[in-house]
Amino acid sequence: MEKPGVWMMELDRFGYTLRVMGRTKEEAEDAMREEYIRAYAKINGIYEEAFAQAIGRSALCGDPDEEDEDVACYRAAFENNEAHFYEFGKVEWE
Repeated sequence: MEKPGVWMMELDRFGYTLRVMGRTKEEAEDAMREEYIRAYAKINGIYEEAFAQAIGRSALCGDPDEEDEDVACYRAAFENNEAHFYEFGKVEWE
């Protein structure tokens, strides 16, 4: 039986701390990735859809040497970041 709680993810980018919570790990991580793509594209004046497609192509080929700078920034942002589960009513010491 799954304990009640929330999946949370934080990412320090663009001069802010981005924070998302979701019912599942995938929901939290997908929301963070979508927001990162939207914000990065807007800040850097590139097309959001083209950026998302470049990330997808990079994930398929798996060759970091073939990545452009934008995709490398995306990969670095999520390299060591993932959502963590926080159980309701339980104190977490970090």
